[in-house]
Amino acid sequence: MPNFHTLNLIEMAATKVREKKKVAIITVVKVKGSAPQIPGAKMLLVAEEINNSVDTGINDNIESFSGTYGTIGGGNLEYQALKEAREIMRENVAHQHRIHYFEKDLHRDLGMVCGGEITYIIELLSPPDQLIICGAGHCGLALYQMAKYLDFSITMIDARKEYADAQLFTKADLIVDSFDEEVLSQKLRCDQNTFIVIVSKDHPTDFKLVRYFLNKEWKYLGVIASKSKACSLKNELSKEGYLTEKIEKICAPIGLEIGGSTPAEIAVSILAQILQFRILQ
Repeated sequence: MPNFHTLNLIEMAATKVREKKKVAIITVVKVKGSAPQIPGAKMLLVAEEINNSVDTGINDNIESFSGTYGTIGGGNLEYQALKEAREIMRENVAHQHRIHYFEKDLHRDLGMVCGGEITYIIELLSPPDQLIICGAGHCGLALYQMAKYLDFSITMIDARKEYADAQLFTKADLIVDSFDEEVLSQKLRCDQNTFIVIVSKDHPTDFKLVRYFLNKEWKYLGVIASKSKACSLKNELSKEGYLTEKIEKICAPIGLEIGGSTPAEIAVSILAQILQFRILQ
C-alpha cells in the first residue's frame, strides 16, 4: 500500500469526490500507550457505483470499493476501521452524522499486542446531490441562481435552444436542450440523492415529464401546478396504474406556502421545500 503525505491524501479525496465517488477519510486523533500510528495518520477508502445498464429507474447499482490509500497502522486495527467505513458508506448518510468516532483498546478489542488505546474518526465525503431543473424560464432561472450556492450538482433542461444556453447557466454541470425521453435517458442518471423540479413552459410538458420521472429513482419530485391541476394530475396517474406510494410523494403544488408569486419568491419556496427533504428526511 503506498505511503501518502497528508496533503496528497486530502487532494486525492477532493479529486475522487469530483469524479462522483464517495470517500471515507479515517484519521487517528488520539493515542494512549503503545500504538501502530500517531495522531494525524490518515487513510482513504474510495467507493464507486458500477452501473450495470442504462437508467432503468431501478436502483441496480453495485457499490464497489475501488481502493485504499495511506495507512493508520495496518493489522486488525486497519481491518476493523475499513469495515466500519464501508458500513457508513453503504448507509449513504450524505447530510447527517458525517463524522463518526471510534475508541479502541488495541489488546482487548482487537487482539493486538501493542496494548495501547487509539481513537479515530471516519468522515464521509459524498458527491453533491443532483438538482434537475426542467424548464429554464423565469422560475427555472431564479431557482438555478439560488441553488448554485447550496452545493448542488445542477442540470438544466429546456427544449428551447435560446433558453438551454450555457452562457446563462455557467455554473450548471449539465445542460440538456431536449425533453425527449430517449435523450433524457441517455443524459441523466437519477438516484436516491436526486431532486427534480418541473417548471417548464406548459402543463402538457410538465405532466409528460412527471410520467417520465415516476419511473426513475429520486428523493424529491416537484411540479408547478395549481391545487386543482395537481389533483387532476394525480387522479390521472392513479388511473394509469402508477404506484400510489410514488404518486403521493409528488410535491404538487410545488414549494412551501409562503404567499409569494414572483419567480424569485417561487424559487425560495421551492428551495425551502427541497432543503426540508434534504436535511430532515
